Amino acid sequence: MNKNRLITIFTSSVFLTLSLWIPTTPASDEVTALIRHWQNSPPIPIDSPCPGDYYSEIIDFYCTAQAYLDYEKLEAISGLPVFVQSPHSMELELNNPYGFGHYNGEFIKWLRENVLPATQTSAFKELFKFFYNSHVKLSARTYYVVHQRLFANPKYLATEQQSFLSLLKTQGIPKGYGYEYYHFAGLYDEGFDGDLVKEAVLFWIRRVTDGTENEFFQGLKTLLEVYDTDFLAQLAEQTECQSTEAARQLECQRISSEKEMLMAEIELEMVYRKLYAKLAAPAQQKLEQAQQTWYQFRDNHLAFLLDSVAEPKKSITEFKTKAQMTQERIKLLESQLGY
Repeated sequence: MNKNRLITIFTSSVFLTLSLWIPTTPASDEVTALIRHWQNSPPIPIDSPCPGDYYSEIIDFYCTAQAYLDYEKLEAISGLPVFVQSPHSMELELNNPYGFGHYNGEFIKWLRENVLPATQTSAFKELFKFFYNSHVKLSARTYYVVHQRLFANPKYLATEQQSFLSLLKTQGIPKGYGYEYYHFAGLYDEGFDGDLVKEAVLFWIRRVTDGTENEFFQGLKTLLEVYDTDFLAQLAEQTECQSTEAARQLECQRISSEKEMLMAEIELEMVYRKLYAKLAAPAQQKLEQAQQTWYQFRDNHLAFLLDSVAEPKKSITEFKTKAQMTQERIKLLESQLGY
C-alpha cells in the first residue's frame, strides 16, 4: 500500500531531467555521476509495468524511469541505502498490506543537499520549469497544503497515525483504506484533487512514522521556493486572512474588494474601446458624453451612499459598490456590441 508519489519529485523527475541537461555550471561529483549514468543508459522500454494494481501517472513515470536508474544504481551513486526498512526488494511492492517503505533520512537529506541545489542554477531552471508545471506542480502543491493543515492539528495526526499502525499490526491495510481523506480539511471543495489529497495524507502519516517527514518537507519547500513562489505567496496571504483578528480580516477584505474593482474598471475600458471603434463619428461623440455622465453619476451615488457607512468599512463598501456598478455598466455596453 506504498504510494510513493512524492519521492518521484526528488528522484525520477529531477534525475530524468538531469539526464537531458548539459551542465554549464559546476556540479558535485555525485550529481555529475547521475548525469553521466542517465546520459549513457539504454532507451526506456515502452512496456515497463508497475508492480501491483495501483496506478497513477507519477507512479507510472517512476516505474518507467527505473529502466534508467534503479535502487541499486541510485544507492551506489549516493553511497546510502534508499530504505532502512521495507517490503521492497528489486521493485516497489505497492500493495503490501502489512508494511511500507521506511525511507533512510540520510538518503533524503543527500538528495536535498546534493541534487536540489543543481536544480536552482539558471540553466537547469529554464529546462525544468516546463517539466515542473506539466508533471510536478499539482502534486507538489497538494502535498504542501496537506502537510500545512495536517500538522496544524497534531491531535488528529496522532490519532490517524495510531489507527494506521494498528491495522498494519493486525489485519493489514484494507484495499481502499483512507477514502475518508478524499475530503480532508475541505481541500476537495477548494479545487484540489481528492485522490491526491488522500495519498498526501497517507504519505505524511508514513513519513512521521519512519522519521523522514522533516527532510521530505524541507526538500518540498525548497522546490516550491524555486519554482512556485507565487503559490507560496498566495498561501501566505490566505493564512493571514484566516486570522481571527478583526482588523486583519477587514484589511484582507479591503484588498480583495479593491482588486475586484480594479479588474472591473480594466474590463470596462476594454469594452468601451471596442464599442467606440465600432461606431460612426456622431455616435462616438454621444457615447463619450454618456460615459462621462455615467462616471459622474457613479461618483455622486457613492458619495451619497458612503455618508451612512462608518469606518473602517467605508473603503470596503466603496470598492464593492464601485465594482458592482461597473459590472452593470459593462453589461449595458456589451449589449450594444451584440454580446
